Amino acid sequence: MDEKKPKKTTTRGTDEAFLKLMKVSGGSLLKLFGMTSAQAKKYHFQAVVLKDKSLKPDIEGFPILASEEGRVFLEFQGYSDPFIRQRLMAEIFLACANEQYEDFVMAGIVYTDKKYQTDAKPLNTFNRFTEKTDCCFNGCFQEIVLSDYTEKELETIDPKLVILAPFTLLPKRIKQRYWQKAMNGKARLEKYFPRNCNGKR
Repeated sequence: MDEKKPKKTTTRGTDEAFLKLMKVSGGSLLKLFGMTSAQAKKYHFQAVVLKDKSLKPDIEGFPILASEEGRVFLEFQGYSDPFIRQRLMAEIFLACANEQYEDFVMAGIVYTDKKYQTDAKPLNTFNRFTEKTDCCFNGCFQEIVLSDYTEKELETIDPKLVILAPFTLLPKRIKQRYWQKAMNGKARLEKYFPRNCNGKR
């Protein structure tokens, strides 16, 4: 008798803290990209849900921060992906086409380590073999490397960014140091992200 195979589950891994921060306080992330508090608090979390799943069946929606002033697409990169910029640009084009959205868009990538930014390939250049001026997408993204920041610097930008503090540690740091930093931030997390009546954040 064949045994039933365990059901596959998908996890976001290092994306989880980032996605939760987007949902609870996306404005904190926008401050990390240099947006003022006044601008940042106008944005709220939403997901663009694809109406035509045949376009890309494995994606149900793109998490974004939106306001009347435009939309912000952010990607959290905690591993090496040479085509992360191409993937993010494809998501933006697909989401905008699906929603028939024509206005301002900001695209940002948060890398946990400088190596992942270095590994990312530049975006493609178009019209190379014609007499037209090349169309370049490079420079369209705002990019942040968390290991360039200290925990204190993140808190100075916005106290809720303490949730990303463990990612400021360089890979060469030992696991115990990482664990200590995560545990030391627990009290502050409870302060900035209080539990609701169901005991969930």
